[in-house]
Amino acid sequence: MVEWELVPIEIEQPHSVPDLITAAGRLSPAPDVVVDDDGESLKITYRWRALPTGDYTLCMHGSPQKIQSYSWTGVFGYEGLGPTDPSGFSSASYYPQGAALAGDVDRAEALNSHGAGLLLVSTVMLILFLVVAMRPTTAYGVRFGLFVPGVLMLLVGGILHPLWAMADEVQHQDEITLETLIEMRLQQLWDVSAEGVPEQTLYTHTGATWGMLEGERLKMKLDIEEAIPLDDGRWQLLVPELESLRLDQAIFGQVAKGETQQSQEGMLESQTVRFILLAGRSLLLDLLILEAMLVVEDKPESSVIHIDTEMLAAPATGSFAAPAWSTRPASVSTDDWVRLQGSLFPERISISLCDCDLDLLDVMFLPSDGFDLGDIPPSSWGVKSASGLLPYGGALMLGGLALGLAATWMEVQRKSKAEQLALEFATQNTNQWN
Repeated sequence: MVEWELVPIEIEQPHSVPDLITAAGRLSPAPDVVVDDDGESLKITYRWRALPTGDYTLCMHGSPQKIQSYSWTGVFGYEGLGPTDPSGFSSASYYPQGAALAGDVDRAEALNSHGAGLLLVSTVMLILFLVVAMRPTTAYGVRFGLFVPGVLMLLVGGILHPLWAMADEVQHQDEITLETLIEMRLQQLWDVSAEGVPEQTLYTHTGATWGMLEGERLKMKLDIEEAIPLDDGRWQLLVPELESLRLDQAIFGQVAKGETQQSQEGMLESQTVRFILLAGRSLLLDLLILEAMLVVEDKPESSVIHIDTEMLAAPATGSFAAPAWSTRPASVSTDDWVRLQGSLFPERISISLCDCDLDLLDVMFLPSDGFDLGDIPPSSWGVKSASGLLPYGGALMLGGLALGLAATWMEVQRKSKAEQLALEFATQNTNQWN
């Protein structure tokens, strides 16, 4: 913006559009020009849009025969991504699932929980084998060489293993779900956005990853439907709840809940606006880094995932007034965490609240183009799939079934031959008596 002091027209400068020259010596496109004359000074704003970051030279033109004092200021800023009027808002604002995926979602493989089908089959076969093995006519070699090992393997791999796995899939008493985590996070942001809360307290709680402060422990159960194989052999987990998560619905739901907790109407309105803009940004960043870090070394045995990690302090990213990701899982090093922050943090975030009678919220962002597989920390940081009693319980069950079926077949064959011999012997005796 150039501000000219008003002078007689005889000595006034021509006020031509200045040239903005790039570091490569090229002239930038013509700017938008806004003129404001308040009777005391002439303010002319030149606005160049969509310029890449870099060094520029501003060349202003004038006449040596003219004299006019002026001052100027320059600002580099980002244009907002969101709508500027109610017609630009959509009726729903969803979390952009997939922004932090490092693999091809088309290669995703389905995950299943440990069902009761194999347990039922194993139980029936175990009873059958026991009935056959315990018959007094069963050969001792078959009984103790095949039946007993098969029954033990089937008992451990086909019954105890799935029972253990099914018990591990149940939500533990001190675990929370993703829905509960979001509710707790929004309540935390509502509390610290109230009037009178110290700025340092606001920054500390806002910047805490998933709302977990230093020294707190995150214990959470997730239901996963699919996993994506990554190029380095690891697997990235897909949370189905994120696909249909409406940020606006969750945030305005907390506003409605908070209205019952606040009695001063003037303070409530101020807190509401502050909270909505704060929650939109914080919740987006929390879910973004959660999605990026749901990576495990091996394909999960179950669709149920448990997270158990202690949170430690970490250098925050973002601005001082709006920090983010200032706590990290204990098993993730500071260097790995900082590298992940730098590559994952979005280029731009826009939170727009409609100043109208409708509850409309627009959350948009430009994802970072520098995030890739190498930025994800190598450790599993407490992410574990629900598992059974043994690593290879299924193979043990199949081995037990194979031994039991082989023993049963041998026993049936032995019994059939014995009956045939008995029949032949009886026939010979009958012929002798005749």
